[in-house]
Amino acid sequence: MKSLEHYYILLRRKIIRPIMNNHKLSVFTARHCLKTHMKMFYENWLGKRLNLCHPQDMNHQLMKLSLEAYKDPIQHKLRVQCADKYRVREYVASKGLEDILIPSYGVFDSFDVIDFDKLPNQFVIQSNFGCGHIWICKDKKKELADIEKWRKQFDEWMAITDFGLSSSEWQYSEIPHKLVITKYLDSLDSSAINDYKFHCMHGQVYGCLAISDRVVGTHHMNLDHYDIDWKLTDGIRPGWHPKRREIPKPQCYKRMLEIAQILSKDFPYCRVDLYEVEGKVLFGELTFTPQGNVMNYYTDEMLKDMLRFYKKTLK
Repeated sequence: MKSLEHYYILLRRKIIRPIMNNHKLSVFTARHCLKTHMKMFYENWLGKRLNLCHPQDMNHQLMKLSLEAYKDPIQHKLRVQCADKYRVREYVASKGLEDILIPSYGVFDSFDVIDFDKLPNQFVIQSNFGCGHIWICKDKKKELADIEKWRKQFDEWMAITDFGLSSSEWQYSEIPHKLVITKYLDSLDSSAINDYKFHCMHGQVYGCLAISDRVVGTHHMNLDHYDIDWKLTDGIRPGWHPKRREIPKPQCYKRMLEIAQILSKDFPYCRVDLYEVEGKVLFGELTFTPQGNVMNYYTDEMLKDMLRFYKKTLK
């Protein structure tokens, strides 16, 4: 007699994988039964079953929190606002942290209404709802020669109506589409800049995922995890840090911890992304569903330890 596991593997191969690998079917499932989509998305990515009733690690818990936030009117509204790259600025400013925001040149409904004559020679345009929808303009006089290329590209990005649904990140699909233009900072376009991502539960910082040695324009980067005392851990799977080296603690690390605590206090879980540029902390974004809640760069033990920390914050 064949085991239940055999039939489960068959189910994953014959039904789950084809649905998740078909964008339209995946989105349809998410729109009509978010819980089912989350289970299928998780199982397709990691080849394991998702336990929403009794989470076994932090990935499970994040999926559960995402489903709970979808059903909770207050958390739902707040999550959508703070996932919005424009409206999150209002949230950050409301916490008395306007000084960490990158200066903005405005927000626009479409590419066609942007008055480029009023923009400086260097600027950054990105969508407020997506990932990778960005134009880093370093020389306006030169790059405006390709303005039609960028117009077409942004029109395609702005026409996307289901961003986030196929990756089980429903909050992005509910953001009214805008284009945000901010000041160009040379340091943020450099491989030398590190990205500090603080995992926070109920306003308490668990640790920091530090991204270094990033190759601009590619997915090549080095990941490592530091505890709250900035001690390097063994929580990252070896394949994610091919150039492993301990990076110095940020000069503004204490301030970063304070900011992470302030910005995450309203949420059961929130990842606060920050930069350090010329001795100053700058805001990146707030993330509620890191890698679609399938953080496969962490070891199983680290994910379990994160869940233990989360449960402590409930007390």
